[in-house]
Amino acid sequence: GDNVSDDTAVIQSAIDYVIAAGLASLYIPIGTFKITSTLREATNGGALKIRGEHRLGSALYSDGFAGAVIHVGNSNGHGNYRADLREFTIFNTVAKSAGSIGLITHENGTSTCGDINISSFDQLWLCPGSISMTINGKCELGNGNEGLIWSTPIAGTPSGPDDITTTASPLSLNPNISVMRDIWFTSMTRTALQLTGGQMVAKACTFQGCGNDVDYDVVSVNGANEAFAHGGGAKVLDCWIEGGTYRYAIAVRNTNNSKILRNSISGSSSNSPSNAPKEGGVFVDALCANTVVKNNSIYQFFVGTPTETRLANGAVYTEGSLKTHDVFDNHVVK
Repeated sequence: GDNVSDDTAVIQSAIDYVIAAGLASLYIPIGTFKITSTLREATNGGALKIRGEHRLGSALYSDGFAGAVIHVGNSNGHGNYRADLREFTIFNTVAKSAGSIGLITHENGTSTCGDINISSFDQLWLCPGSISMTINGKCELGNGNEGLIWSTPIAGTPSGPDDITTTASPLSLNPNISVMRDIWFTSMTRTALQLTGGQMVAKACTFQGCGNDVDYDVVSVNGANEAFAHGGGAKVLDCWIEGGTYRYAIAVRNTNNSKILRNSISGSSSNSPSNAPKEGGVFVDALCANTVVKNNSIYQFFVGTPTETRLANGAVYTEGSLKTHDVFDNHVVK
């Protein structure tokens, strides 16, 4: 933890020891710990607990290697349940280096995380196949190409323990019921938050200066069309999205029964029409049904020329029949 020594082997040894001993708890004291390859918790036992002394004082850093600093999930892609990760920082000394990842929680069902800072990676936090997971506040995710990404691995044989795209035991993400709240996202180049799965909730999150690529959305809800049968798509509630040159602030695609409620979407911190071009505030595509867009404040940035085939940008833009969407009571200021 002296900011110079390579601490990878000793921390991996500690992880292996607490799992083998059935303790499942690792403590990270105050210090800055250099990590040069992925720290793995790769058993089927699950319930790994990592606790730092303080999220600003207990820090693990990458020297720019490709791969994750911490990867919780076993070698067949069917991950470890009941993980508990709190009070530490993960950062990269080579900002956004190719293939770098801060944290992977791989099919980590019924897990709880909070008080974690992650910065300067290509991808900050990946949650492939994770269901019924809570990310509960005091998390700061910044200066990455992509932020917090939920995805669905395909069924098949994984190529190795670090393969997060393929799983031998696929789980449906439609009844996901994962919750994330009070997360501060800053300076994300592409998508800051991607929600794949039904009944997911993002609440009271702040997105500041995110979405600096016109081909990406700040918040993307995508690919949970079966969720309607389980009672609901994703919910994005009480969030603040400011600045950026993104495509849409919040986009819902191929996902039924989502709720986009009480969010504040602005063009810049000075409330001036800047950071063009943008396509619009909230977008709902033709594959979505019963999507509610209500009580959002959307203001002062619709000045760019749309790249899609329409005459002007919209505060709320829906495809298909308006009868399948409830769009009302939004406050819009040009």
